[in-house]
Amino acid sequence: MDKTFIIAEAGANHNKNYEQALALVDVAIASEANAVKFQTYTSETLYSKYTPDFAGYKNIPKLIKDIELPRKWQKNIKLYCDDKGIEFMSTPFDERAVDELFEIGVKRFKVGGFEASDPRFVKYVASTQLPLIISAGIGVSLEMIGDLISWVKEKNPTPDITILHCNNAYPTPLEDISLLQLVRIKEKFSQIKIGLSDHTQGILVPPIAVGLGAQCIEKHYTLSTLLPGPDHPFAIDPVELKQMVQNIRL
Repeated sequence: MDKTFIIAEAGANHNKNYEQALALVDVAIASEANAVKFQTYTSETLYSKYTPDFAGYKNIPKLIKDIELPRKWQKNIKLYCDDKGIEFMSTPFDERAVDELFEIGVKRFKVGGFEASDPRFVKYVASTQLPLIISAGIGVSLEMIGDLISWVKEKNPTPDITILHCNNAYPTPLEDISLLQLVRIKEKFSQIKIGLSDHTQGILVPPIAVGLGAQCIEKHYTLSTLLPGPDHPFAIDPVELKQMVQNIRL
């Protein structure tokens, strides 16, 4: 049996501190996850400057600027991951990010839930010919997953695609996770792999998803849920990450 591919999602929880980013890599290694993933975006283009305040945060463009991953770190973090024996990943949010990540030698690409609705961007990522992991988040119906697969095949006739069921609430209430969507996706699209990008709190949901056939799990984690920043409060801590991996393997 192939083992579930487990992505420890560091995201923006480095807080723009290089040593903290490396510490997150070390935690992912200790947990025995398969990959550690960051996010590559430019604050000036990720959100409109007119984005209203939300979730208690004011001046969203400034918030994003404060937590974006400095591009100059990426190659060094990947080399650190290579040396330590864990796969480096980062989600690109624009074409420049795709080019930079491809150049430093990533093994696969992850397309985020909101970007998955952009055929132009999906096709650009697919043109790299690398394996793709795509979150089917808000607004992505079963019919649209069919569109996603078609967009990818325009650029890569024999693609390696994993579709992650994803709920774009941070955190996601347990009653809203709808794990049977995994079964529906697999029944309709037998040629792809399925998985879960989990934003619930705690570690209950991922092993259940694996029991339903998930071949990939992505989960946000942090050094401490008390750190400042938008993603720390709903992420799991190092002890939970290690336990989650163990539960999945069981």
